[in-house]
Amino acid sequence: MSSRHQHYEPPRALSDPSLFEQEPPSAAVDTSETAAQKVHPRTAYWRARIVDYIKSCGMRGATEREVEQHFGFSGNYVRPRLWEAEGNAPAGRPLRAPLIRKGAAKRDGARIYVAI
Repeated sequence: MSSRHQHYEPPRALSDPSLFEQEPPSAAVDTSETAAQKVHPRTAYWRARIVDYIKSCGMRGATEREVEQHFGFSGNYVRPRLWEAEGNAPAGRPLRAPLIRKGAAKRDGARIYVAI
């Protein structure tokens, strides 16, 4: 008798604790920083998922538009996650470890991101 039950395995990038320690970007204004802290748990999760997706694309990489289409998100949500994954941080905060990089090559007019 075989079981149809399958255990959930999180994407590889979700096991990287550094992805969850990063704060989402915010301006040095109370309301912006409060909003960033409020969405922090979700942004860490989706940043990890986006990095894992880009890793799964191998050397072909993925454009911002491809990431948007894959996850069904708007560019307004994807761009900050890509910015964070590139190792950027808000002014006055320590830089992050880069997990992806934006290459010089373009596909369909958009820059291609690849995993480091």
